[in-house]
This record gives sequence, structure tokens and C-alpha cells, in this order.
Amino acid sequence: MMRTTLFALGFSLLAAGCVGVVESPGGGSGDDQGSGSDPGSGSNPGSGSNPTPALALSIDKPAVPTELNTTNTMNVTVTGSGDFAGAVTLTATAVDAATSTPITGWTITMDSPTVTLAENGTATVKVSVVVPSQMMSLDAKVNISATAAGVTAPAPVTSEVTLTNQVTLVVTTDANGCVYPTPATLKVSVGSKIRWLNMSTSTHDGTEHGLRADPDRAG
Repeated sequence: MMRTTLFALGFSLLAAGCVGVVESPGGGSGDDQGSGSDPGSGSNPGSGSNPTPALALSIDKPAVPTELNTTNTMNVTVTGSGDFAGAVTLTATAVDAATSTPITGWTITMDSPTVTLAENGTATVKVSVVVPSQMMSLDAKVNISATAAGVTAPAPVTSEVTLTNQVTLVVTTDANGCVYPTPATLKVSVGSKIRWLNMSTSTHDGTEHGLRADPDRAG
């Protein structure tokens, strides 16, 4: 009976000692200042900011010296940044360098008027500029612009096309004889120079094949 009483008393004292430890005013163990709130741990400045999608254009031939009756090519590269991804539409125009007036008669085509960029990707578009045999302008600018949803349009790129006022007609040969340029009828403006370039292996003056300038077709 005595052993049971002593055991019970000892257990009671031990329990009282535990309560004293829990309620001890000694070092703030019951209230750890700041442990429940880590300043800045729930918000990392800048980690949640989103980049701004953007596009940029570049051109491989900012200047093109050429002449009438030619086809000229240039490459335009579209570059995405700021996690941009999606479709980009390109447009091209030809204007007179001095007056900015659109030039009629010039034909501009692109192999891919619309390109789709992967995230921060690039794409290159081939641009072909067909200059007619008639003189419309000798100093022109070909402007290429781009648009895409959700981004500010990038600065356009320009190729300055400078023409010599002449048409070069090339003569070659094959197994059947001379090969002359097509079309058979070519309109050339008054004042433009016509240049024959003999790329055959024979000497020609043109008259043996009836080659002549027709003043009635000038214009």
C-alpha cells in the first residue's frame, strides 16, 4: 500500500514539474517572436514579375543598287523576346525616297507573309522586289513592317533601292542558236538606256535577227 502511495506522489510531482516547464516565463519558449511570420518569405520581390513580350526586325540588305527590269531579293529576320510566341504578319511597301509617294508598278512578294515564332524564337522571310522596265522612280525605299497580337509593333526596316536608268537585255545561245530575252515586246521609258549584253560565244550586231528599236512603242 505504501509503495502505491509513493508512486502516485512521485508521478504527481513529475507532472507538476512538467507543467512548470511549460509555463516557465524563462525565455519566450511559449511565444517565439517572428517564428510564425518570416518577413519576405511569402513574397520574393521580382520573382513574380512578367517579362514584356516584344518583336524586332532586321534586314540583310539595307541598300540595293540595281537597274530597271530586275528582280531583287532581301531577307528580313523577325525576332521575339520577353517570352513572345505566336503569329507575326509582315507587310511591305515601295515609296519614292524623296516624296514618300507609293510607287505603282513595282511588285513586292514574300515567301511567308505570316510566320509563327516559338517562344523567343526567330524566323527569316525572303522578300522579292520586281522593278519593271519602265522608269517609275530611280530612288526608292522598300519598307517592311510587322504586327502581332499583344505586342507593340516593332520599328520597320528599310532597304534603299537605287536604280540606274537602263535596261539590260542578255543574249545567250543554245543548241538551236541565239536565245533572246523575253517578253518579245518590252516597254522602256523615253530617256532610259537599253544595254545589250552578249553572253553567247559568237559576235552579233543584232541586225541579222531583226533586232531594232521601235520608236512607235516608246513610252
